[in-house]
Amino acid sequence: MIISPQSLDTNLSQLLDEVNSGKTQLPEFQRDWTWDYNRIRGIIASLSQGYPMGAIMRLQYGNPDIKFKYRTIKGVGNRDVTPDFLVLDGQQRLTSIYQATYSRNPVETKTDKGKEITRYYYLSMEKCMDENEDRYDAVFSVPADRKIKENFDRDVRLDHTRRGSCPRHHRSQDGSSGQHQPHRRRRCMGACGGSGNRQCAGQRAARQH
Repeated sequence: MIISPQSLDTNLSQLLDEVNSGKTQLPEFQRDWTWDYNRIRGIIASLSQGYPMGAIMRLQYGNPDIKFKYRTIKGVGNRDVTPDFLVLDGQQRLTSIYQATYSRNPVETKTDKGKEITRYYYLSMEKCMDENEDRYDAVFSVPADRKIKENFDRDVRLDHTRRGSCPRHHRSQDGSSGQHQPHRRRRCMGACGGSGNRQCAGQRAARQH
């Protein structure tokens, strides 16, 4: 049987849903996720400007004559699900986007010098709205406790513990505004603090081309 490849434009939110449910997984022979802090910042900056995430290659799983061992993408956890697709190329980008924008858990990554860190990622709305600012510089992160400290960690300069989700400006993953859907609730990517005084970036759907 000849298998012909297909090229499809797929909504990123659909891909992330499939990753989270276990419908899209990795073949066991795939290398581990390795992207560092700065590369994650880079892809968030690109997506926030509406750029495509780039192509990924997936193998449709289910041929009874070909059996691969498989595992979920890092950050998903255990899923007792047989996948529909296995990611052959594009795992680094897809895993980074899933962990930074979809998962509720902080991202366990590394600095460019190899130091292990755990971070939540945000966008500075002030910098996003400034056309003179590089969008990469608008992406920042905070430690797992969501607090930025100074003076040898004695003073808290910025506290994001109450800015995890924006109740008034939340956007669902399909890009439409409306009431929260608990299973899709995302952290606010802006600085509105849930007060409704400032508009948050929300979670815009992007398209893969």
